[in-house]
Amino acid sequence: MGKLRQAALILGEGPERSQYQKLKAKYAKPIDKPKKGIYCEVEFFETHRCTELFFLYYFRYTSRPYETQEPIIVAPLRVLSLI
Repeated sequence: MGKLRQAALILGEGPERSQYQKLKAKYAKPIDKPKKGIYCEVEFFETHRCTELFFLYYFRYTSRPYETQEPIIVAPLRVLSLI
């Protein structure tokens, strides 16, 4: 995957964004199938990536010492599948 494509995924653009919008539209109303005994509501919880990175840093990295900054820089990029 090229760097330009990765940037588009991070920014939430491209085909993934439109697929996500379609999924949200599909589940905007409750799923109600009384004959099958199914009723459920789907909720989407959205956050900014900075919030997710905060929790990654907080719970993964705050309790151990580091001799260099490399592990702190590389790990979030691995989680985001950028390397």
